[in-house]
Amino acid sequence: MASGKPGAVHIHLMRHFGEEFGRTFRSIDQIAYAARTFVLRNSAQIDKRIVPAGTATEPAIRIVTVSKGEDEQRLFSVLAAMASTVEGRSQPASVLLLGRYRFSEPDMRGLKHHFLQLLISFKTIHASKGLEADHVILLSADSGSTGFPSEIVDDRLLTLVSPEEEVFQNAEERRVMYVAMTRARQTLTILASNARPSSFVTELREDPAYGIAAALGRPPLYLLLADNGDRPATSGTQVRGDSRGPNICVLEPVGRRELV
Repeated sequence: MASGKPGAVHIHLMRHFGEEFGRTFRSIDQIAYAARTFVLRNSAQIDKRIVPAGTATEPAIRIVTVSKGEDEQRLFSVLAAMASTVEGRSQPASVLLLGRYRFSEPDMRGLKHHFLQLLISFKTIHASKGLEADHVILLSADSGSTGFPSEIVDDRLLTLVSPEEEVFQNAEERRVMYVAMTRARQTLTILASNARPSSFVTELREDPAYGIAAALGRPPLYLLLADNGDRPATSGTQVRGDSRGPNICVLEPVGRRELV
C-alpha cells in the first residue's frame, strides 16, 4: 500500500541526503528556485525554506540536446565553453559531472588532460551527497530502462532510499534530480537525447512553472555548440536564438545561423 504520510518521503530524503535538503545555500536563485519547484510537484513533499547563494545575471540552467553517438562531442563542447570563461584567472573552476548510473562516466583522464583550467570530477548522483561545484553537468538525461528517471521496475537503489511505495510517479527519482540540480553553485547543464529526452527534461522545457514559456525582454545569447551539426564551434562563438525563458536556455545543433 502506498504511504500517505507526508513525513515519510521527507524522512527518506533526509536520511539519505542529509539536512542540506531545503537549505540550498550553494546555488544561485535560478537553480535553487527551479529545483524547489521541481521537487514540490509532488504534493506529499514537505516544503522547506530555500536560501539562494546569490542572483543570476544570465540563464543558469542549460539543456543541451545530443544526437546519437555525439555524447562525447557535446560534452567536450560544453567543457570548452566553460574553460573559455576562466582563461586568465588564477583559480580554476570546478566542474562536477553527474550520472544516474556509474556507466555514464566519460573518459575522465582525457578530459582532465585537455581542460587544465577546470577541476573536473565524476560522481553518480547518489554518491554526490554533500558535494558542490561551480558548474554541474548532468549526463544522459534520457528516457529508457536505464534512463533518468529510471524505468527499472525493481531498482535496488530506489528501494534502498524509499522502501515505502509512493503514489506520485517517479517520486524518489524526482528527489534524486533535486539533489543533482542543487550540487551546482553557478550553472547547471543537462545533456539529453534529442530523440528520446527524459520526461524530466521535457517538463523543464515545456512547463511554464519553470519560466521557459514566458520570456522577458531580449532573447539571451546562446553558446553555439555546433555550427554545422558535426564540427564543434570555436569557444566563445555566440548565436542569437529563441528564448525559452529567463531561467533556462536550450542549446541545440543550430545549423548555419547568422553569427552575432
